[in-house]
Amino acid sequence: MMSHVGFLAAFIVVLLAPGYALSRALFVRGSVTTIERLGLSFALSVAVVPLLAFYVDMLGIKASRWSVLAVAVALSLVTTLFTWHRRGQRSLGTWDAEG
Repeated sequence: MMSHVGFLAAFIVVLLAPGYALSRALFVRGSVTTIERLGLSFALSVAVVPLLAFYVDMLGIKASRWSVLAVAVALSLVTTLFTWHRRGQRSLGTWDAEG
């Protein structure tokens, strides 16, 4: 059985973190409110994590609790690094686009 703490941690990692990282990458600061970002985080996670889990399963990796968790963490890290890199470039003045 999964404890309440484990369930809460899994909920945050799988259903909030990937969507939050995607929302930070897709929407500029100040363009959405905190409540909107929370809703977007949940919706984006619900839409993207199952698709990525499906693709991982197609690659021959068994779909399990741990593989879905790994996909969610990987998605969160990749989009966070992308956002961090993009904002770093913008602060140095080398990226001209808004965002």
